Amino acid sequence: NVLESNFRWDLLLPFDDDDDGATTKEQFPILQAMDELLGEGSVIGSIFEEVLGPDAVLYEMACLVSDPGSQRQEIHPDIVYSKEDKIPIVACFVSLQDIDETMGPTVFLPDTVTEHHHRCINDPVLADDMLRETPSYLNTLASGDCSLYNPMVLHAGGGNESERRRRLFYVTFLNPSHEDPSHDFNPGSIRPDLKMRALSLKDIRDSLKAWREGAMLER
Repeated sequence: NVLESNFRWDLLLPFDDDDDGATTKEQFPILQAMDELLGEGSVIGSIFEEVLGPDAVLYEMACLVSDPGSQRQEIHPDIVYSKEDKIPIVACFVSLQDIDETMGPTVFLPDTVTEHHHRCINDPVLADDMLRETPSYLNTLASGDCSLYNPMVLHAGGGNESERRRRLFYVTFLNPSHEDPSHDFNPGSIRPDLKMRALSLKDIRDSLKAWREGAMLER
């Protein structure tokens, strides 16, 4: 599910999927991170809700790992271009360490969510000229910084030339009015059992609130 997968992979993460609702020790840091990212009063959670609505569906939840020796990806979008006015998916990638230029930060090509740019990137005759003419942005991040973007934008993960592992925790949410874009060659980075639950943003925020209140009572 990851381009240029040598030394680069996704670690699919659980949420609160124990049958009895209990939180294991392994799940605690994930729930804590999700609460900080999406819970009550969070900036990112509010952005997801404003852009996609409270019924947005959890589409991906994973940690992207890029080890030393990983190669640069080709410029690509994560999903095909759609002419719909509403944004189909919003992705949020959180850096789990400082990322400098040697660690293969993501390269973004702003303003490329257009039919023209997608047609060019899929045509070898047109792609080179388009890429030469399009500005790019190297997304170096400090630990805890995040990138919030439309997965239709053209981008690529860089090659990790350092001696350090690059890790990005991420979640993506699907607009409930948009058809699920996953397919056999790009199923989305989410555990199958978690995908089957089709959790909405509201479901997750309610679960995080209950977990937070329970955790506070246990202190």
